[in-house]
Amino acid sequence: MPVTLAADVEVRADIALVTATVESPTPVARRVEVANRLDGPVLPPRRDGVPEAGWDRDGLTLVVDADDAVSFGYACPLADGEAADPPAELAAVGDPGDDRPGTAPVERARRDLGGFRPPRDAVPVPRTDGSRDGDDGSEPGSTDDEPVPGPDSADGEGGSPATARAGVNAPTDDDGDAPFPAAVAAYLDRAEGRIDRAERLTGASVPEATAALESHDRHPADLAAAVSADADSLDLLAERAAGLAARAGEADVPVDALGRLA
Repeated sequence: MPVTLAADVEVRADIALVTATVESPTPVARRVEVANRLDGPVLPPRRDGVPEAGWDRDGLTLVVDADDAVSFGYACPLADGEAADPPAELAAVGDPGDDRPGTAPVERARRDLGGFRPPRDAVPVPRTDGSRDGDDGSEPGSTDDEPVPGPDSADGEGGSPATARAGVNAPTDDDGDAPFPAAVAAYLDRAEGRIDRAERLTGASVPEATAALESHDRHPADLAAAVSADADSLDLLAERAAGLAARAGEADVPVDALGRLA
């Protein structure tokens, strides 16, 4: 019997959510190429920002073991809101050989190593009084108050503890009284909200992606563009902040000498 593909599609907010199963009743493993038939790019499942092995913009290449079946899913933004039926097709079936699906060494390493960021609750956050989480004997990451909604909380893109502690009305004078100036705290909250939402969609199952799309009005393509812009802006901000921090650490104001002249 030949290798078969069964695929279903559900459209939510101009996003097609495809679920499919490749079944191979053959006595040997088979290399299968599945092509997307929808009018849009494939948004594959990801791990730590890297597409799972075998995926590209046009579909999936996978190896199905003898007398076995493999199920998978992906999303696809639709240009016209209409989905083809079926949404995917078998493009090629052959011997596995040495062409097992894989990724470039850098992407494979990123996937294998996983996330490099520490858990958010483990990172102390400055308070308005200059202290840090844990200075009062509490556990790092614990708070006495709940995070307040940020500027974009209605869209699920705000409300981090940083805003709750620094305050959107924190002083912004040149004396350095506020741990985060209001404008910086507000931007970081908005960026964090967008990144949090993008992370929830990264590698999400079809039900999880459906729930996320229903809870937000923003189109995934707009979110992807915004997060990409955030990455560039945050890189520039981090670079400039590191340079200023180094200069601030090296600055040595002669207070005693200048005090006699003041």
